[in-house]
Amino acid sequence: MKKKIISFILTGAISLGIGAAGGAVWQENHRQLNEGNVLAVNWQQTSGEINALRLQAFNSAKKSIDEIVKKPTQKPYAVVLDIDETVLDNSMHAGYLINTGEKFTNENFNEWCKEIKANAIAGAVDFTNYAKKKGVDVFYVSNRDPKVLDETLKNLKKVGLANPDAGHVLLKQDTDNKEIRWDKIRTNHNLVMYCGDNLGDFPEYTARKTPNVRKEVVNKVKNKFGEYYIILPNAVYGDFEASLYNWNFQKSDKKKLQDRLNSIKSFK
Repeated sequence: MKKKIISFILTGAISLGIGAAGGAVWQENHRQLNEGNVLAVNWQQTSGEINALRLQAFNSAKKSIDEIVKKPTQKPYAVVLDIDETVLDNSMHAGYLINTGEKFTNENFNEWCKEIKANAIAGAVDFTNYAKKKGVDVFYVSNRDPKVLDETLKNLKKVGLANPDAGHVLLKQDTDNKEIRWDKIRTNHNLVMYCGDNLGDFPEYTARKTPNVRKEVVNKVKNKFGEYYIILPNAVYGDFEASLYNWNFQKSDKKKLQDRLNSIKSFK
């Protein structure tokens, strides 16, 4: 009987030890994955370069608007912009994830949205109001949760962006693909410009494509960027990351880390 008790105790102790070790490994992998974003968030929050790129993008957009409105159109002209990292800066949410070690979830992002604390992206307020004054209707198409529509409208209004109303803001419904919502705008408008920080913000379909194919798609429409397609910088998150994981965010942190490392090229 004593042997059985001792054996049971040893087995339990070993299991606890293995469990603790496994938990420690998971925490370390998650820590490394999370800390991989530190420099990216530093760049988003502190660099002059990112604001220069944003201003450059919106300055190009304004020049394009000037040329577009010279041409006659049967329907009113419209531009469509993404929201996150295109007109609103969510880097404080990314900072929260780093400081707390939490993973991104829809719940903690919605919590951030409800704070109504996102600042405007440099150049966005000026551009949206410029386009509106030129007679171009301004729409926002975002994959934010419809549950935070009211807070999103309040945040857009707070920073001074044009058309912060439910008629001009189309949030996610059944799919991340924005084509259905763009079609809704096209019903009564001549949609001539797309602005976003992710290739999914533009008509060329790049979802579930490899990094190389995504670059090929960009090259095919290279003449549209800076004129009809206005892209904003975002080094923190996006489909570029999903493509590294073969679009499988269910992978373990260890496998995600390995995928990131495997994608790195070196001269030796």
